[in-house]
Amino acid sequence: MSSTGRYSVSAIVICTACAGHDHTFQKLVEPNPPQYELSTLRVDLAIQENDYGANITRCQMQVAFEPLPEYTDPDSVNGSDDAESGTTDDTEPVEHVGLPVAPGECVFSVVSPPGPPPEGHGDHSEHPNDDHPPDNDALEGDNWQLSGNVVGPTFVEMWRADASWTLDAVDTEHGGLRYEWTECAVEDYPFSSTLTMDVPASDDPDGVDPFTMDDLVPVGPRVVLDAPMGEHGGQPDIHVEQPLSIAWHNDGGLPEVNGEARSPSTLVKLQTHDHQRQEDVRWLVCWPETEGTLLLSPETLAPLFEGRRDPELYKASLDVHMELLVEDRPTPWGEALTVRTNASTGTGMRIDDGDDHHEQHPEDAPD
Repeated sequence: MSSTGRYSVSAIVICTACAGHDHTFQKLVEPNPPQYELSTLRVDLAIQENDYGANITRCQMQVAFEPLPEYTDPDSVNGSDDAESGTTDDTEPVEHVGLPVAPGECVFSVVSPPGPPPEGHGDHSEHPNDDHPPDNDALEGDNWQLSGNVVGPTFVEMWRADASWTLDAVDTEHGGLRYEWTECAVEDYPFSSTLTMDVPASDDPDGVDPFTMDDLVPVGPRVVLDAPMGEHGGQPDIHVEQPLSIAWHNDGGLPEVNGEARSPSTLVKLQTHDHQRQEDVRWLVCWPETEGTLLLSPETLAPLFEGRRDPELYKASLDVHMELLVEDRPTPWGEALTVRTNASTGTGMRIDDGDDHHEQHPEDAPD
């Protein structure tokens, strides 16, 4: 039985192909090459807004030099986990959220319960769009962040003509190393920009050689959720027996690389879970056919709400997620690299099935 249900609807493009190397760079061939030449470069920028931008649940700009698979110790640190496309058994919980493979398609998944928030992470129940724990138990600790094991300089610089961002070297909880903008803030985030990366010389003789990569990181615009909208800007109701209309727009222009605009892909994600986060999480992920709008029928939404119609026990959330992925450039030493930038916005939603779940007291009874 298929583990993911697919539904045809009238709604990100997920880039999975990795182009070959640009042979502008000459890869060195040495008997004992430096450690960094056995690694790949990963760059990850992400901004996640919730409650129509009132709360920021993720803000990051990170770089890591990660070992190539053929040189990776299975017990060593790994990079971030991502949702995987494909099918899953819709009766059994899975470890990753299924993704659609064509415009107009939605994929339903049931994911294992994440459990309560880890100590120190707080209660995420009001931030359903946060990709790290407890929404996906496949992502533990700081695994959702980058982590490498290659020695480098004390900082990496990202810049455009009018601004720059310093990413400091940070030791990860698993003994790895990454470069991170530690003061990440939405008001200073480089929306609608194309960034150049400078890697200065390292004090360690085995460290990464200095290099610059121009126009390496295209960062998409800020995404703004227009509908559904609750009263006075609060969380909206989602009516389980009615269609759900979702609308959003970009606040800013598209970044350019070599004079060509880079358009982000878009996914619309919905989920339902119990308030205590002890039951499986149900996901519906859709690839819009029309940018900026998606209409979901009650039949498409039905798997999310089967047995989950009581707002006192369950809640829903919505997330519009945009991604830009660059995999068609090599590192200066000739290995493929990955640059990923994400921007998303969303809101929690109160489940409304049309019934009054509150007990009626005699004094409240109609005359």
